[in-house]
Formats: sequence, C-alpha cells, structure tokens
Amino acid sequence: MIQDTAIGALADAMLVRQKTGFLIYRAADHRALSRSLTHLPRLPAVDFALLTGSPANAEEAAETLIKRGCDLIVLWQTALSLQDFIEPGELVMPTRIVEAESGGRFDTGFPGMGRRDRAAILTTDFIEDPGARRRLAMRFQCVVMDTLSATLARRLARAKVPYLVVCAQIDRRAEYWTNRFFSWRVRFGSRTLLSALAWIWFKPRELMVFSTSRGGANASLRDAANLLRESLEEAFEDEFPSLPEEAG
Repeated sequence: MIQDTAIGALADAMLVRQKTGFLIYRAADHRALSRSLTHLPRLPAVDFALLTGSPANAEEAAETLIKRGCDLIVLWQTALSLQDFIEPGELVMPTRIVEAESGGRFDTGFPGMGRRDRAAILTTDFIEDPGARRRLAMRFQCVVMDTLSATLARRLARAKVPYLVVCAQIDRRAEYWTNRFFSWRVRFGSRTLLSALAWIWFKPRELMVFSTSRGGANASLRDAANLLRESLEEAFEDEFPSLPEEAG
C-alpha cells in the first residue's frame, strides 16, 4: 500500500536524523505517538509541539523544535480532501507544498512513492466556497488543503531543515450540503428568511458528515502511529538482527 511505503520512508528518515520533531494539533495524537514510540527496543530521539492553528504559532513551534535540536520536522494532522479518488481517512504524504496566493512551491523530504504521494498539498486561508476550492485544486493539481503547510515549508526551507507532512483525509462529501446552501443563498440572497431556513436545514447535515469524517481521520492518525512503530521495529531488526541460538 502507498501509505505503508510512505510511513516506512518516514521511519527511515527518523533513523538517520539526530532528533525528529512532531507538530501536532491534538493532545490525543501526542499520546498515540508517545505510546507507539515508547514500545520500541531503541527509542528514536523525538520531541513534540502543539499547534493552535495560526501561522505565527506554527512558526514559533517549529523554531522551538529546531532550538531543541530537531533536524527533521513532521506536521502530523488531518486535512480536507480536494479529490474524489482519495478515500475518507486515507493517509496522504505529499512531496510538494503549494502556496495558493503566490503560487510558490516547496518540496518536502519525500522523493515520491506513488501517484497520491507525489501530489501537492494546497495551502491557503480556508476557502469556504467548494467551487473555489475545486478551481484551485485543478489549477495547482492538489489533493488536500490546509492552512499552515506553506508557512512552515517557507520557514524550514530558510533553516535548511527537512520537512514532512502526514495528512489523514477528511471526507469531502460534506460539500454536498455546503453546495446546497451556497446555491440557495445565491438564488434568494443572504439576508432573506429562505436563506436562514436553508442554513438551519443544510448546515447541521454538513457538520454531521464533517464531524463523522474527522473522527475517522483521527482514527487513521492513530493507526499511522502504530504503523510507524511497526516500520521502526522492522528497521531495528534489519540493523540489529538477533543472533541465532546456539545448538544445545
């Protein structure tokens, strides 16, 4: 599987670096990664920093990890899917970061291990209109969107620190209800009673799909933490094979 290969590449990258810093949003992801990595026979040097979602906080968190000696930074997150071919909860580990406003491109530390992993991640301020998101995705050939990767990629490129992104996909089917609401608002205006009724009718359905999918994406990150542990264990066994037992 593509994600197995990508997580294996992340494990290989961690083993050749002095210290890996993980940028994470949720304390639950911190606990999952910590539990997975502490089960290893030899723990790779790791550190963690929590994000609040603002670009300034992301740069500060990355700078903190660099000052603590991290020479590999990993953004560990959920992100909104922009393509239908990606299954909800699927991991994408992009090889290119695209800044939508400027068109700037930043390569990550992955050389490319499959079609989905070669695709870029679109980074911009969150765009509410699904149609605008689709147009940007087509323009830049992107598969996922978040709001911090370009900021981090630019900062870490200046510091010459390798940067990787692990994204668990949030289902884009919530856009069905978002599109219904936008169509209704365009047709009747944003201040009419009909628009208010459309919000009451469509928004809860959008949020339900989004919330369910986010839960699935969070579960995928927990699975990815376990997969990272297994990949590191295999790497340890290859590097330090057990000695054969002596004949009795």
